[in-house]
Amino acid sequence: MRKVSDIASSDTVSSTIVFERFKQLFVLIRTHLPGVSIAFVSIKPSPSREKFWPVIKAGNALIKKYLRKQKHAAFINVYPAMFNADGTIMNDIFIEDNLHMNAKGYAIWQKKIAPYLLK
Repeated sequence: MRKVSDIASSDTVSSTIVFERFKQLFVLIRTHLPGVSIAFVSIKPSPSREKFWPVIKAGNALIKKYLRKQKHAAFINVYPAMFNADGTIMNDIFIEDNLHMNAKGYAIWQKKIAPYLLK
């Protein structure tokens, strides 16, 4: 199975494909671990993958909608927290490749994820 976030592997990967991959993984986890809580961290934007942002946003929306209907499941939306107030991406939260985050980026994620881990 491909990773849910392999959007950049091909220009033909759509939000529907991303969602179907996620759903396949979710069902697999639920089948083998029916009582476990699942928290999905949204697919993040990266400056180096800006052309994929529409697919990422749409894929996140489909996954969020699906998880709302599931028991013991949460959607952790880190996507909007990675932008400045003016709508531009925070470039200072990424390392030189503009794909992976630095400590400042992970601190943003930590703030968003921590409430779900403490439940």
